[in-house]
Amino acid sequence: MKQWSVIQRSWCVQHYFQTRSFKKIREEFLHRFDVQKAPCKSRLQDWVKKFQTEGTVNYLNCKSDVRESHSGRKTLRNQTVISNVRDSVAQSPKRSTRKRAQCLGLSRTTLQRVLEYDLYLFPYKIQTHQMLKHAGELRRKEMTTVLMEKIESTKSFLSHLWTTDEAYFHLDVQVNSKNNIFWGSSRPDEVNGTPLHSQKVTVWCALSMKGIIGPLFFEESGQTVTVTKERYVDVLNKFWNELETRYHAYIPKSWFQQDGATPHTANITINWLKEHFKHRVVSKRCEIGWPPYSPDLSPPDFFYGAI
Repeated sequence: MKQWSVIQRSWCVQHYFQTRSFKKIREEFLHRFDVQKAPCKSRLQDWVKKFQTEGTVNYLNCKSDVRESHSGRKTLRNQTVISNVRDSVAQSPKRSTRKRAQCLGLSRTTLQRVLEYDLYLFPYKIQTHQMLKHAGELRRKEMTTVLMEKIESTKSFLSHLWTTDEAYFHLDVQVNSKNNIFWGSSRPDEVNGTPLHSQKVTVWCALSMKGIIGPLFFEESGQTVTVTKERYVDVLNKFWNELETRYHAYIPKSWFQQDGATPHTANITINWLKEHFKHRVVSKRCEIGWPPYSPDLSPPDFFYGAI
């Protein structure tokens, strides 16, 4: 259906009151606006009736200089509703939109529009991580204070610090269900099977400003094995051999850092670290303790993402 302009509709109504003839209006309309087709008689009658009842020939859903746009349905997004929604969010920010709409007597769609377009609010997913207790916070602050003092007093500290960590790499391909689709007229029989325990490898590495030692794998006869204190010490021995071969001159100044995993803090492991690095160890049960449940990322966390 052709959309006639406001100027064309106004001209037709004006000339109707002058001529009282829809036929003359249609004839003159073709010459006046240089078009091939004029509005039909019923259309002209609708415009005249609209002008007589509403005082305008503009559509209800069109915006003009004298009329705001609306669809004919009264909006519920007034200042009172917006204020009520704002107060509700301030009191219960975690309440769902469905329950909030019920409490406020609004439709869910209206509530969502108020939240987004009037209050400019957005839903945020609460992150979940391991709880850091107050005692852990104090130990974390203590560690950072000691490390900052060490960096200030010993300029070469960071260049001789070896940061270490393990990572698990799953060998099975992880399928993204959102991208794995099938176009068809009926449901396909194809399914993706996943094993109960996916195959993975455990990798360890050490990083410093001098270079990288590793990655070293926890495996026996080509099979991945669980990290135990004995196997961890075996990996440390491999690391030490590589350190002596490539960076022998820097060993007297080298520092070693690890997190507080159980195999890392066993007696056999701590004894090995003190024997090889003396007091130059950043770890739980050592002079500079790595705090429990620390959210701090060490350089290996970024290294593993590049593998």
